[in-house]
Amino acid sequence: MVTASLLVGACSKEPALSPPDPQDLVLVKKVTASYLEADATMVRPDQPIFYQDVAYYSQVRGQTVYRYDAQRRLTYVENRNPDRPDYTYEWGDVSLDYADNQLIYTNRRVSPLSPVTYKLNSQGYTTTYNTYDQDGYMTFRQDGPNATVKQTIVDGNITQRIEQNTVGRKTTTYAYDLTKIGLPDPEKALWGRPSRNLIVNKTEVDESFSGVASGWPDRRVTTYSYTFDALGRPDSQTALTESSLSSSAMRVGRELRISAFSYQ
Repeated sequence: MVTASLLVGACSKEPALSPPDPQDLVLVKKVTASYLEADATMVRPDQPIFYQDVAYYSQVRGQTVYRYDAQRRLTYVENRNPDRPDYTYEWGDVSLDYADNQLIYTNRRVSPLSPVTYKLNSQGYTTTYNTYDQDGYMTFRQDGPNATVKQTIVDGNITQRIEQNTVGRKTTTYAYDLTKIGLPDPEKALWGRPSRNLIVNKTEVDESFSGVASGWPDRRVTTYSYTFDALGRPDSQTALTESSLSSSAMRVGRELRISAFSYQ
């Protein structure tokens, strides 16, 4: 029997030293393994892992490598399946170049290449679609002609995110461990400053403006746990997502994601 804890470390070490802000951390690699809860219909030759006494079967692994320039600005994102490193069709890479207060973003997967240029503000964040507060946190995004994103910031943390279009709305709320430093976001130039503290819970609720239930899970609750390195940086994250229907108390699925982080 394999347990999830064996994949991320036998125990969680308390941080010895924490930097004051996630922006001080330089993330260079993230590897995530995804698992689905086992059920009676699954016939698999591999062995499941167990987390909180529940069996899960492996789905896929993804690896993201981040590269930076001398100013610690993100310049390249390499996405791979570490089990199939030469297979890039479904993953692809992204390059980011900077010139004249602009960000040139290129998806290296498509052909011919079609770079997209975004204006940058004095904080180094894109302003083409986004609005920020004075501290660099994104508060509003125009995500299309009839699509918007609104974020609420409290004490340096994103506490609520509302995504809305003509079809419906998704509301996401976040809770944090205020004693721990948050995770960095290498792609913050596109989305603004990341939350200051470490996320421990995320609740997503989908609403349809048609008034007709889709029949798909419309409520997802994710709980997070971590281990830390000797410098107090999160070096692994275990995320358990439980999906359900708002009209019923019955849970309809569980997904487990285990990530490992490497820093510069």
